Amino acid sequence: MTGAGQVRARYWSIDIVRGVIMIIMALDHASAFYNADRPRPEVGLPGFPVTTYANIWQQITREVTHICAPGFQFLAGAGLAISVCRRLRTGHTQWRISGDMVLRATVLFFCEWVLLFKFMDGVPFFFVVLCCIGSAMIIFSVARFLPLPAIAAGSLAVLLTGPLYCPDALKPAAAADYLRDIWTNIALGGEANAWFVLYPIFPWVGFFGLGWCLGSLYERRPSARPAWLLTAGTVMVITGALLRWFGGAFGDRMPGGVEGPVSAQFWILAKYPPTPAFSTITLGIIVMLLGTVRALDYTASAKRSSIWSIPRTFGRVALFFYVAHLYLFGIIPVVTNTGRTSSLVAVYMVWLVGLVVLWPGCHGYGMLRSRYSKILRYF
Repeated sequence: MTGAGQVRARYWSIDIVRGVIMIIMALDHASAFYNADRPRPEVGLPGFPVTTYANIWQQITREVTHICAPGFQFLAGAGLAISVCRRLRTGHTQWRISGDMVLRATVLFFCEWVLLFKFMDGVPFFFVVLCCIGSAMIIFSVARFLPLPAIAAGSLAVLLTGPLYCPDALKPAAAADYLRDIWTNIALGGEANAWFVLYPIFPWVGFFGLGWCLGSLYERRPSARPAWLLTAGTVMVITGALLRWFGGAFGDRMPGGVEGPVSAQFWILAKYPPTPAFSTITLGIIVMLLGTVRALDYTASAKRSSIWSIPRTFGRVALFFYVAHLYLFGIIPVVTNTGRTSSLVAVYMVWLVGLVVLWPGCHGYGMLRSRYSKILRYF
């Protein structure tokens, strides 16, 4: 690591945790395309069936992936904050930086609505995770001028008070309501088969905002030890468990919270929209993962284990991985019309083979992006 006033290399901890999230996400999407017993989404709203699992292995396979969407938002905020801090130090103007953030958001919308249209069930303008992250980037092109404590407090409030402002019912999608739905509503179905919203901006932007705060702290204290991350993550997980146990429908809308942590039903959390219990537990796990590998940020490269290169390679090219893995895992079921006909064992085999196939492509693209960073840094 170089001095605090100089431009530093990429943080290993962020790339590694992002890579771990990508690997786990690939399992979730392999399951979505191939798994015959894939459970219903965890929509915690009246009008949508309660999520159930065929067995404990199906539940574990699905629920370990719950950290993915919060992790995308959180680490996107952290990475963008780091980028902005460094660009300010190198003399970029505020207008140019804000414009660049809007351009990054536009790329994400293009990827979701154009490149991945087929894999979004062919639904035009399906507002999913990339659109949500892009919206957060646009918001923070302005919100970044707020004091960091205000951003942290506002983001935390957005996550913890979701039940107070999120609708308590699933609504049909409609073009006339779309610009309103993208803020807080889960909007699915409807006559047009379009304008669906699964990841409304609120409360998901809260993850992005807290990630922004973490990225800012990384730049201000580049050699900070990992103990505070491990402590903060542990507190979040415990808080989330208590919200689930004693918070009733406010803590989480899925039934079974009163049964206690030893019950499998206790850990079925509502993801759409994310409840306070879901948000604090998943965010706590992500922060703990960062704390676990934080020491690699200030460890000499010669002392870093090569095993970290695998998730780090995926994490450095997250958007490329995201688009490529959906084509890789999704093309065969779409072409052969054999989606969701395989066993869970087959799902794991497809997942592992897919990661092996993806690694050289991600490695090569990472080298290419380093060489042509001015163009490819948006992807």
